[in-house]
Amino acid sequence: MGFLINPARFIATGSAEWTLEQSAFNTVNAYSTGQETLAAVFGSAPTEGNLIVACYASTDSGYLDHASPSINDLAVAIDQALNMGSPDNDFLSNGIHYKVAGASETSTFTMDFGVGNGQDNMSLFLMEWSGNASSGLLEGTPGSASLISGTKQTTSSSGSTTTSNNNCLLVASHGVSEGPISFSWNNGFVSRREYGLNVTGVDIGHGVATKIADAASHSTVLTMSGGGGAAFVGGAIAAFNSA
Repeated sequence: MGFLINPARFIATGSAEWTLEQSAFNTVNAYSTGQETLAAVFGSAPTEGNLIVACYASTDSGYLDHASPSINDLAVAIDQALNMGSPDNDFLSNGIHYKVAGASETSTFTMDFGVGNGQDNMSLFLMEWSGNASSGLLEGTPGSASLISGTKQTTSSSGSTTTSNNNCLLVASHGVSEGPISFSWNNGFVSRREYGLNVTGVDIGHGVATKIADAASHSTVLTMSGGGGAAFVGGAIAAFNSA
């Protein structure tokens, strides 16, 4: 008598339930202040062993020494730095950083670009999740997509990431060069934070969404409305393993 083999049984499967324990957000219009840092503060100290994810977006006009930021001791899942080129040399940055919370973890996380010229606008969104693996946390290779165009865009792609494990937490972060009033997401992603500022010289939009998903290739598209579109957009996506 033959036996049927279910290939799904050979896919590593995390069984823990993902829970968003808390989040924090901060933004600054730094066009006039020239500051390089921005802090966001959780309501309470993260629990040891939980996953901390920091998503950021920033714009910087007219400088060529733009760099990706440090955020405390978080590891980089993915960073983007887009240069529109001459004559404006405007920059847009976007990215996802992460860590497993340690004992007596701080509740304050500070993004620091450290390039000396000042940002135009910065946005930082923090999430604390339980249910994560304690090691081998980042699953697969994070993906990204970007577009610089003289024509304003109304959508931003995250690029794609492929997961081999089930029950992964997917995090998508999108930065756009203007401040849409509203965002929408596809492929089952749930909005966690949407921010838009539409003021001459300091425009920025930032959207963060998540999804729990099994092994597959994953992506999402952010659709923007109400802010006139964006001249350049950057999207990133990363996946994290569950316990």
